[in-house]
Amino acid sequence: MMTGNMPMLKQKMRLTTLLAVALSILMSAFVAMPAMSQEITPEQLDLAREFVALNDESGIFEREVIKAGIRAYQEIIPQNPSLGVPLNKAVAAVAESYKPRKPELMDQIARFYALTFSKDELQQMVDFYSSPTGRKLSKASAVINESVTQIVQIFRSNLNNEFFAKVRAELKAAGFDT
Repeated sequence: MMTGNMPMLKQKMRLTTLLAVALSILMSAFVAMPAMSQEITPEQLDLAREFVALNDESGIFEREVIKAGIRAYQEIIPQNPSLGVPLNKAVAAVAESYKPRKPELMDQIARFYALTFSKDELQQMVDFYSSPTGRKLSKASAVINESVTQIVQIFRSNLNNEFFAKVRAELKAAGFDT
């Protein structure tokens, strides 16, 4: 093992890691940044709302409310199994109480789209999602997103394990034990 170079190697690795993290933060901030300086016109917001309505085939709001109800049920029922029927009624009542809040969420999403896309782009999106192919994509998007998320999670897990093993092999080939 080459111990004389270890402090310098550790310093270079720290600097490289810091630079990689800084670059990653800058890139994610740049990519995620919508054109915030533009004003949203009423027509643009209307198109964004139309797009959100067309693209909500999977029921974003409803899915999240149902998931919250399931989480509440999973927390309460193991502690008190006898509450099955009253818990069902309580979850249903609370879920129902959230229905009036759907327009608030849809409006926030529409505003994001209106900030991110021009009026012409929004019109093209509305036109596409009004087409048979666009409607099919919209209906399938929730399943597609879940599947893609699972694929990426598996890839990430494999990548992390393989990457770590290869880094260790590179260090070993350079004469360092890890």
